[in-house]
Amino acid sequence: MTIKKLLRFYPVIVIFGIFIYFHLVGKKNNEKFYKSKVNSLIVERNNWQVRATAFYLSNGLKIDSSSLAEFDLKLGDSIVKQKNTHLFKVYRRENSREGYYFLSEYDNNRY
Repeated sequence: MTIKKLLRFYPVIVIFGIFIYFHLVGKKNNEKFYKSKVNSLIVERNNWQVRATAFYLSNGLKIDSSSLAEFDLKLGDSIVKQKNTHLFKVYRRENSREGYYFLSEYDNNRY
């Protein structure tokens, strides 16, 4: 094969490489979330991916919400999770003077 014929496959290889990279990063983040004990607040929300929303916790972890696993999370919600589980509980503050109340329990196991 000549170099010109090989260059035709370059865009396919780049797109495939990007897909694999984001898949591996997501899997690593999910694994880190699984192994950690969490008692943290949601401090930031980002949906630059359009189809998925990332919720960043005050302890540095991230929860990804997509069409497969859509979570009803807001800034300021409290996330509580035990080690080595995908299940996490969400507590929401009703108003500024009251404490948190239990909202729901979610399963972050998407893989």
